[in-house]
Amino acid sequence: MKTVRVKKRGNLYQYEFELGMVSGKRKTCTKSGFATEEEAYNAGIKAMSEYNATGTIYKPSDMALIDYLDWWYKRQIETDKRPNTQIKYKTAIDTFIRPSSIANIKLKNLTPLTIDKWINQAAQETYMSNGINKNYSQSTINGAFNLMKGALKYAVYPSMYIKENPAIYVKPPKVSKPTEKRNIISVHDFNVICEKFPRLKVSLMVGFYTGMRIGEICALTWPDIDMDNRIIHVSKQLNLYKGKYMFAEPKTQTSNRDIFFGETLFQYFKTLKKQQAESRLKYGEYYIMNVINENNTITPAYANSVAGKKCADFVVCQQGGKFYHSKELQHYDGQISDILGYKFSFHCLRHTHATMLLEAGVDMKLVQERLGHSSIVTTADTYSHTTKSMAKNVAGKLDSFLQTDCGQVKNTDIENDFADKMQTN
Repeated sequence: MKTVRVKKRGNLYQYEFELGMVSGKRKTCTKSGFATEEEAYNAGIKAMSEYNATGTIYKPSDMALIDYLDWWYKRQIETDKRPNTQIKYKTAIDTFIRPSSIANIKLKNLTPLTIDKWINQAAQETYMSNGINKNYSQSTINGAFNLMKGALKYAVYPSMYIKENPAIYVKPPKVSKPTEKRNIISVHDFNVICEKFPRLKVSLMVGFYTGMRIGEICALTWPDIDMDNRIIHVSKQLNLYKGKYMFAEPKTQTSNRDIFFGETLFQYFKTLKKQQAESRLKYGEYYIMNVINENNTITPAYANSVAGKKCADFVVCQQGGKFYHSKELQHYDGQISDILGYKFSFHCLRHTHATMLLEAGVDMKLVQERLGHSSIVTTADTYSHTTKSMAKNVAGKLDSFLQTDCGQVKNTDIENDFADKMQTN
């Protein structure tokens, strides 16, 4: 029967027990540095029990958290996750963990309190967006915490760097969502923007009339547009990854969607397609084609060098053919804001589109599906100010209803309501 032996080495104590015979040689496990004989014996009993149960001696890792996360990212994320997920994980590590004091704490020294302090501090941090200091959203904080929790789970098993995951005892804090004013773009202001910034007109038109996200608009290709049925198939977005732009999955699963468009956008697409065909003839071999590589990255190249290569036929592109990315479009936000006299961002187009739909009486569920929100709760929370405004009109509508003959009111087509609403703004 295996037993734990304790020896005194100088002023400290050491435990020792046999592991068994390996290649005809007796193997033992020893560890010293204990202040008392009892402490050494108890530690030896615990280590021997772990060995008998698993065949492995548990050794807490001296590796720093950030070193472990870099290793874990290369081993687990880069090899097993899609590029879009890789971007999210790397951004979370670089934003919330690498700059934090927790980064240099050894894995073996992590505690629930350490994790709790870190995630609460992360929830207090801000970032700059269009010159405005903003708090991180609840989903962003939850994502950073879940990354930490998942990485430390892997450190427990199969890595066996730590014995227990300290993050399982912690919950991310509730993040208060500040009230953010979202400006509505009137038809007049929209026309001003299109006139002043003709190179942005394609993206502005698509954003205003569909409510698509800027990354989705930049990724839009002509095969995504069904002109016969007037449907845009949203299935990808254009992301920056390791210094290169690439096609990636949309923001959420429900972002994969079909968006119907009306006569205005239909006629605009017809004209645009003709203009792009003329530009291609004009530039000839110097027209820029956008090559889709095997890893979905996009590489611009002259037309005379892309024979046999798969190319993306972008809807939003420069006159010479090169695609636009979101940073280029957002570069003009400040100039547009100066012209309009209020804060403009590309997201204002999406917000305007949704607000006008709701005010025109379109069902909240249909608006959610059109925007690609993962939940109707997101839509309801985002546009609660609009629904409250609409609710104030209920009493007036009831009075109008009761004042008509026999309570009969004329139904108005939603699409016409929407068109009228846009014309009067």
